[in-house]
Formats: sequence, C-alpha cells, structure tokens
Amino acid sequence: MSLVLAAVGAAVAALIQSTVLPFAAEGGGGLDLVLVIAVVWTMALGLEGGLVWAFLGGLIIDVLLMRPLGLTAFIDLLAVGTAWVIGRVFVRALYPVIVVTVAILAAVTIGPASGGGFYLTPDAKPDDGLFDFCRLGDFGKLEALRHLPKALDGSHVGLAKTQLRRGRSVTLRADRPLTAHVDGNLLRNVACATPLTFRIHPGALRVVGRW
Repeated sequence: MSLVLAAVGAAVAALIQSTVLPFAAEGGGGLDLVLVIAVVWTMALGLEGGLVWAFLGGLIIDVLLMRPLGLTAFIDLLAVGTAWVIGRVFVRALYPVIVVTVAILAAVTIGPASGGGFYLTPDAKPDDGLFDFCRLGDFGKLEALRHLPKALDGSHVGLAKTQLRRGRSVTLRADRPLTAHVDGNLLRNVACATPLTFRIHPGALRVVGRW
C-alpha cells in the first residue's frame, strides 16, 4: 500500500513541479519537489518508496519538460541512494522519526533480548547510547502465531510488517487505551493523552558486566 501511495504521490508531485512551480519560481530557480520528497521519504520511511518517488517522478518530469528520458530519474535515484547510505552510516539518532501505523506490539529496548528470550531487537547494543525500537505490524491472529517463533532467534526482522528504528528519544502514542510494561512493571490505560516517552541519559548508571 505504501508503494502505491508513493507512486501516486510521485505522479502528482511531478505534475505540480512541471506545470505550477515554474511560474512561481523567481530568478529562474525553483523547488525540486520530487527530489525533496523522495529523499525525505527514504530517510523517514524506507528505501523502496524513495526509489519509486525518484524513478517515476523523474520519468514524468522528463516527459513533460521534454528532457532526455531518464536523466532526471537517474539524478534523483543517485540522490535517494546517497540519502539511504547516509541514513545507514549515520544512525537515525539526530532527528525525530514519526511512525503512524497499526501495530500489535511496540518494544523499546537497549539490548537484543527481552521477555525471557525474545530477540525483538537482535542488533541492539547496551553501550551505543541509542534505543532500538521494534514495531510488529497489523498481523492477524493466526499470522502472528505462525511468526511468533521467529522472534526467538531474531529472524522476524526480515518480515515486511516488522519495522526497526533507532534513536536517543522515543515517544509512543495511541488512539485507544493500551497495556504497557516497563521492565515487567505494568502500566495500564496508557492512551494518546498520556504518551510514553523514553530518553537516553548517557553515563547515568555504572554497570559492571560483560556483553
């Protein structure tokens, strides 16, 4: 569904960029709307949607503005690829990531295992100064039971409905009451009016151990 949305959005943005923005620009310059949204989509939501924005939007612009076919798409794809590499190298910890979605479980961790042996965030490191966030999407009941064993070894991260993020601060909001727990201590009726916010405090505790 997100790729369809990206395709439709790219087409609309390309039309606006080719027909409306040239008349609004001053001094011959103008906003490269498709490129900007493609890069933002890649950094915030993922590479696949960003590629759709760049490729489809670029092709439409080339056709409408009679440019060499594929030129704008190629440039936009390079920009999207660069943005994705930067997002992988410089972990998403310096800017907020907003995820609006249906989920059956959301976990905020600093280590790989939780819940007595479920590796929800298998790549989490206790000493990197970052939270790892795992969101399990809108699985049906039977689908959730079928994939549950994968959380025991971390292989659930390859599922399309699993989403992982990292950051120094994580805020969870909901449109209905939730049941939440912090290290096994239950917090009941956590609703959108009382969001849960987790923040990293580097060096706040001294811990003796081996990881």
